[in-house]
Amino acid sequence: MSKSHPLRIRHGDYSFIKGSVLDIGCGPDAIKLDPPSSVRGWDLPDGDAQYLASIDDKTFDCIVSAHCLEHVMDPAIALQNWSRVLKEGGYIYALTPLYSAYEKFRDFKFGSQHAARFNPDHKTSWDIVSCPRPLNHEHYDYKRIVEIGKKAGLHLVDLRMELDGFHWEKWNDSDFDSTMHGGLAQLCIIYQKI
Repeated sequence: MSKSHPLRIRHGDYSFIKGSVLDIGCGPDAIKLDPPSSVRGWDLPDGDAQYLASIDDKTFDCIVSAHCLEHVMDPAIALQNWSRVLKEGGYIYALTPLYSAYEKFRDFKFGSQHAARFNPDHKTSWDIVSCPRPLNHEHYDYKRIVEIGKKAGLHLVDLRMELDGFHWEKWNDSDFDSTMHGGLAQLCIIYQKI
């Protein structure tokens, strides 16, 4: 998440990311926070991020998840469980690839020869804008992001595109992955548990 750090500072996101924090999908590189905040990483060896089965209800002040939500089979169930382990008033800070800038609206199907171009484990796509519904995967636009949040007892606080360093000159090159060349192409979603 090091490329996202300057954006979190610029947007004041560290006002949400504090206290007891669960970093879902962090691998060996959980987010670094100053005391008194504490961070627990969660990745595949810990269990399924969709369920967080071994975590008690209302344990964390904040959940951070960078580029994990698009990998779970059912993001609505994931958000219900993420909300379950979040304390009242706590925040979910999630980053996902921005469909319009990352896959450039290319349809994909997990587990097939038509898997997502840059990461074949992607199961869903996310964007702030509505687009024609893809035939082969679930797409989450603004309305669906609000809807699945509400069903999980979450209020949408912020939703924004983050495109710092994006290589606009390569926009029409469908095989060019700007994120592999220092650019960002992600959606930032911030929910609060109500």
